[in-house]
Amino acid sequence: MNRLVQAIAFLLLIGLVVPATAFTADRIEIRVAENGDAGITFDYTLSWIERAAVFLRIADPGGELKRAMESHSGKEVTVTSISPSGIVLWVDGFATVRESADGRVYRTPALDFTEAGRTLTTYWFARFVTVDTTPAVAVIRFPDGHREILYDREIIPSITHTIGK
Repeated sequence: MNRLVQAIAFLLLIGLVVPATAFTADRIEIRVAENGDAGITFDYTLSWIERAAVFLRIADPGGELKRAMESHSGKEVTVTSISPSGIVLWVDGFATVRESADGRVYRTPALDFTEAGRTLTTYWFARFVTVDTTPAVAVIRFPDGHREILYDREIIPSITHTIGK
């Protein structure tokens, strides 16, 4: 019993002196396919609390990101892989594609990460963490290799790119 009390006291002490933990969005890369579908890789850093919550399946970052993308885009989203440091999604019809006199025009939708931040604050561990859902780097790649790179954008704007004939 004495060891149990000591262990609990030690854990409480660690909880008081450990700095605030965080969820940090590191990078998102969107690879637009020729037909407008897209592979999206979202890399993030989880604190030990979030890792425990994910491990215990209390929080489901893959499911949350899938639901957010589906509700925002109205498109079907498939989670192709997930790890403690990232998730890979496939989104059918992510970008609109149309033909013009100049070539094939791709237009990606705007992505707003503020909703993801609000969703994370609803979990039980939210009061113990700081949340930064704004990706430090966002890369949008088009089928011809053209890429747009954005830094620290809470909202990634819609991007239009034309691949000439």
